[in-house]
Amino acid sequence: MGAANCLCTGKALGGSAARNLRFEVVAKGVERAEQLAFLAVAGCEIVQGYYFAAPQPAANIPAYAASLMSELQSGSS
Repeated sequence: MGAANCLCTGKALGGSAARNLRFEVVAKGVERAEQLAFLAVAGCEIVQGYYFAAPQPAANIPAYAASLMSELQSGSS
């Protein structure tokens, strides 16, 4: 059985139940480092929100992705 996606918020994190069902938990709306730390301790590995980036028009995504890749490559040297 492939992994399914389950959307949740930090307040309604069904981490252990989701893991038992082989779901991937996506925490949406992460805006602060404290929220990210809480989610990491809870075992949520996939997050999104303003902490990482503001919403972007689709046309901006290729340049944004390229800048992220450049940052990752320069940081891993």
